Amino acid sequence: MALIEAPANTQFTATAGNTVLYSYNGANNTLSTNRFNVLFSGQVACASERVPVVATVSAPPVFTLSSNSEIICNGSNSNVISITAGASDYDTYTWNPSTGVSGNATIGWTFNPTVTTSYTLTASQSGGALCSTTAIVNITVNASPTLLAITPSSVSTCVNSIQPLVATGGTIGSNGTSQIGTATTLTSSTGQPTAFCNRFKHYWLQMVYTAAELTAAGVQPGNINAISFKIGAQGSANNVTDFKVRLGNTTNNTLTGFTTTGLTQVYSAATYSTVVGVNTITFDTPYVS
Repeated sequence: MALIEAPANTQFTATAGNTVLYSYNGANNTLSTNRFNVLFSGQVACASERVPVVATVSAPPVFTLSSNSEIICNGSNSNVISITAGASDYDTYTWNPSTGVSGNATIGWTFNPTVTTSYTLTASQSGGALCSTTAIVNITVNASPTLLAITPSSVSTCVNSIQPLVATGGTIGSNGTSQIGTATTLTSSTGQPTAFCNRFKHYWLQMVYTAAELTAAGVQPGNINAISFKIGAQGSANNVTDFKVRLGNTTNNTLTGFTTTGLTQVYSAATYSTVVGVNTITFDTPYVS
């Protein structure tokens, strides 16, 4: 930055922004876009003779693993993942994170994390072209089933008689929520359809969610205990009467009319009170999916 004391009638060129700051007679600092024309004089620094340097760029050798993803139960080990190409081209291997990894480049690696983890392997050269490359291995960890119990565990019975046995356990006890649909668009105050309608004496609403959508959202076989809807306003009242929820299975991907058979009632309330925001309907009886 050059600071110049300028007399009156100095040539200037208007700039697009405030490039000049000045003050006089003790007045506040003032900004201006009128910047004086200035001519800089000096000497160009001398430079030595240019010497060319040749840089050779080598592509990293091909490097692949026997698998890039494994699914395990919590507490178990994955299958061995080994190098299938590039073992002779690299000599240094680093996993990030390193927790839950065992083995080496010669015998391969196994994984046993406690949660789903994405591992990155960096293979590099300590000499030569010093190339490096990476490979990713995703390990999905599923919850282990509970212990299986048979009741009675020991029994005496007669030949050709039937002894009932009851098996319990062997289930996945994890709970969670899954959402289908991410848009935030709201229906109008008088538009249809709506999750909670209090404008008519009778109102029916039916929706279909495909198996592909449920799977993509992370819904697994088990009990469905509740559903939730998010609303932006309560409408004509803060409740709906004679409110029922029924669920069922279908092979249809779309609806052409109301399905009236094969439905299981999972919730019933003489009056269901709504709130602005998320409304969770906890089922009276879980629906087994």
